[in-house]
Amino acid sequence: MEHAFMNGVFPNECVRCAQIEKEGKDSIRTYAIKLDQTETQQDYLQVGGVLDNVCNAACQTCGPDCSTKIGSLMGRTFPIINNSSGYWSLPQDRIRHLDINGGEPSYSKNYKKILANLPPNLKTLRLNTNCNVVLHELEKIADRVEVTVTVSCDGIGDVHEFMRWPIKWDTFYKNLMTYKSMPVRLNLWTTVSILNVDDLPNIQAFAQEHNIDHSYAYLKEPAVLDVNNKDQVAVDAYIQKQKELRGMP
Repeated sequence: MEHAFMNGVFPNECVRCAQIEKEGKDSIRTYAIKLDQTETQQDYLQVGGVLDNVCNAACQTCGPDCSTKIGSLMGRTFPIINNSSGYWSLPQDRIRHLDINGGEPSYSKNYKKILANLPPNLKTLRLNTNCNVVLHELEKIADRVEVTVTVSCDGIGDVHEFMRWPIKWDTFYKNLMTYKSMPVRLNLWTTVSILNVDDLPNIQAFAQEHNIDHSYAYLKEPAVLDVNNKDQVAVDAYIQKQKELRGMP
């Protein structure tokens, strides 16, 4: 990976950052670089990653490895990932910047424990959420830490309800506006696939209307959902399978 960057090439693992930066937005990579340029403490840590797969949604572009909700719908036993011991083994006083990803932080006991016991020298906190539940504790945390809330938004109205099943649009919108009223930095993130690419202009218009920063990247896997896929029969079969899994009409 380091060799690729030295030659000006983004490795395959970094395709999302490459796409975001092409759109003139800050990616996780550039955001981390900017944080480093402002950091004065020596031997500090920027910590990010996935602690578990506990989630209350079965998003169309997700899978059981990232969502226990999907695992339960598939009628099979999928292990719950628990990487929390790795986090707590880190020297907490050196953690200055923390990035919390999925499962779903508002639904995970691991992430709830972290939010209740943040590192003493923490400066910035960023987390992803599907916005089905509001983490009201962030309002108090924002008194001493710069908090960024990244909300996944894969469609407007009915498209959102299909993509982010079973989260209702009205619930999502109400909770998003609650976050907007809180003293946090708020932005939207869209995973663009063949299922919602036609709704991307609506998502962009929504973000602009509500003055919320918005970034997106194109899904590459599974290949059937790539926006460049022309096999409509395969796409229709995928959609039908996903609807049956979720009990959708």
